[in-house]
Amino acid sequence: MNETTESYQIVYAKDAPERVKNAALTLKAGLEAGADGAAVPVSDDSAAETEFEILFGDTNRAALQPDEELFYYDYVIRREAGKITVRFGSGFAAESAAEMLPELLETGGLEEEYRYHFDTSLFNPLALDPDSFVPVWKDEYTVPDWMTDFGEKLYAITNPSGRLMSVAHRGDVVYYPEDSLEGILSAAFLGADVIEMDLQMTRDHVLVLSHDGVLGTYTNVKEMKGKNGLPDSEAICDWTYAQLQQLSLLDRSRKVSDCKLPSFYEVLLALRGRCFAMVDQKDIGSFTAEDLLEIETRTDALEVSIYSMFLQSASGPAQGDSWSYLSGYAKEHPELERFCAFIEKLDSYMAMDGHQIRKRGWPGGGPSKIPDFESAELYEKAYSERGMNLQYANHIPRMTQYIAENFGPDLDTDEMD
Repeated sequence: MNETTESYQIVYAKDAPERVKNAALTLKAGLEAGADGAAVPVSDDSAAETEFEILFGDTNRAALQPDEELFYYDYVIRREAGKITVRFGSGFAAESAAEMLPELLETGGLEEEYRYHFDTSLFNPLALDPDSFVPVWKDEYTVPDWMTDFGEKLYAITNPSGRLMSVAHRGDVVYYPEDSLEGILSAAFLGADVIEMDLQMTRDHVLVLSHDGVLGTYTNVKEMKGKNGLPDSEAICDWTYAQLQQLSLLDRSRKVSDCKLPSFYEVLLALRGRCFAMVDQKDIGSFTAEDLLEIETRTDALEVSIYSMFLQSASGPAQGDSWSYLSGYAKEHPELERFCAFIEKLDSYMAMDGHQIRKRGWPGGGPSKIPDFESAELYEKAYSERGMNLQYANHIPRMTQYIAENFGPDLDTDEMD
């Protein structure tokens, strides 16, 4: 380890994204920590080439630059002669690789190649084909077309004097396990306007849906842990995404279901063009807004997540810097044509007299985990007496049915794209 850190310099591309450059600095710190303080130089690829280099990302160096497409979470570390090449599918994966390389060098785990490959075959098929989802309630409810039109939701979210809008708390928990992809799609198909979810990070740095990160709360982990090579822990941070797919979610009666714990990536794929997503970020230390933004860009789901990322605020109206950030990001990425058009339309709505992001809250005044506690009377009272027109719901079938029976679209259907 000492010989490696004293000999090598870290090199990244001169035009590398800021996140990759910062990950290279993380790698530098990790290597130096294992070498009793020996300095590890780091520079961009405009510097003169040396015999021993750690090439961090695609640089102008010829060594070990294979034409290989990597998925978002993937990274590959190769060693050959005096070069170590680190390639990754995203800035997020760059950070994962930067944390792994010092450990590999310390333990001798890097002989020729170390590869982290995310197995996309583990994805729920509904993430790739959400229109194939058939909800169990399909013969019980008729949902008006306007309630599932994303254009109407986009307009309505900025209209503080408009119809009642709904926030599905962890999806449709009446018919499906909470935080399941099936439950989230069910809520979207019922006409939910926003879906609230919590995220936690697995041992291999995959963001998955989970309220508190304790698997015993909502999966069959107690009968599975410690068996067949699975962790003996109930903490998500001790499990890989692949290991989590061997568990099953529990429904609200604590019975084992066929549903699995989804990744945030899968959820965004499924929700594109359907409704807004709201990430209630409780474990701030494990991931950042930058992580979410990068996944949302990769999945082409930025507009779905805009409410969560930039529009919600405790005081109600959107913060001014949110709009400057949105506009700036759109200008920096003209290739994101749909997103740019979305921002232009959203800006036009917010410029209208009186338009702002709505306040939100629980119809009963505070959080409740009991869906049957909610009623049409409760929704009506919160809307008419307290002016609460963006309400959380645990019983999303009941709330969306109430909206369908008592409200019409804020945006005339003839104006919808």
